[in-house]
Amino acid sequence: MTAMIIDFEATDATSEAQATEIGHMAVMFSDKGLVKDGNVGVRSELCKPETAITFGSMAITHITPDDVANKASHKDVCNRILPKGEVYIIGHNIDFDIQVAANAGIDVSQYKAICTLALARHTWPESETHKLGALSYEHDYKFAREHAKNAHNAATDVTMCARLLHKICSI
Repeated sequence: MTAMIIDFEATDATSEAQATEIGHMAVMFSDKGLVKDGNVGVRSELCKPETAITFGSMAITHITPDDVANKASHKDVCNRILPKGEVYIIGHNIDFDIQVAANAGIDVSQYKAICTLALARHTWPESETHKLGALSYEHDYKFAREHAKNAHNAATDVTMCARLLHKICSI
């Protein structure tokens, strides 16, 4: 079964948010758990939203209007990158990512969502927090030390999400 792990960086954290960056990685599931597609690694692409990027979002993602001024529109990028047809879409707080995709005009009714945030809350209810970076430190410390410094970069978040899902599938 194939799937895609996605992460959007966005203009804001509202239900009207538009993409400023999309990270993605094709993955498959086998009887042994999550398997990364060996032909395509993690990729990300900046894109230009139609609405302003809030200062709060800039402070988190470090993506500014200057960074996306000459990029393709968020609608064009999402339409090109996101898969068509019935497919599993995986992410940490995936409902937000699916909403951002819908805001770009994507028919999200075709997707089956797998939320690593929900899975982590179920798997580790005692965790101090269920934020992606914190869970990475808690369950994959050495990896987190190397990668979490670049959190809120879509490619890094996809990589961390894949590692977290692998940990959950291994239990």
